[in-house]
Amino acid sequence: MIWWISQGRLGEYGFTLARPDLKLKLSITLGTILGLMGILFDHFPEVIAGKSKIAPAYPYPLTIQNVLGMMSFQWIFVGIFEETITRGLVQTHLMKELKGSVDILKWDFHIGTVITAIIFGVGHIGPHIFFRRSWVSLVPHLIFATLFGLCTGYIYQETKSLAGPILMHNIVDGLLYTTLTIYSTI
Repeated sequence: MIWWISQGRLGEYGFTLARPDLKLKLSITLGTILGLMGILFDHFPEVIAGKSKIAPAYPYPLTIQNVLGMMSFQWIFVGIFEETITRGLVQTHLMKELKGSVDILKWDFHIGTVITAIIFGVGHIGPHIFFRRSWVSLVPHLIFATLFGLCTGYIYQETKSLAGPILMHNIVDGLLYTTLTIYSTI
């Protein structure tokens, strides 16, 4: 779809590594921090409610095949798919069409970046329901997803490359789902 929209100019939609600073170290650092924060955000309400064990996050048995499939999906593919859509398509379009910026914690966010982060956050209602997560954890989950969307959006805004956001996304989801899988089997 991006090939058709861009008339073959994929670099205009983030498919490039030809930038002087792709902010990969920042993406790895933020990905690790946000991955660990995400574990807390997603499960803090359950901990406060006094649950001694967090319910498995998967609606299927944790066989070796299922675990390896989920881990490869989370550590490799999910970032490519979600970042291509949100940053590559949506954010690129909004940044071209809209003018203005918002200062958040002394960082200058293009208004298209902020709107995309909100869309990204709200879009995580579906996966929350699919994995049969507690309704109590929905609001923290959406706040976290929006915060995460601001971080990946800022990296994309500054580099015009999907490399950093994809790397960050795969680290965050990889850490989240690996931790939940290990915890669910203990």
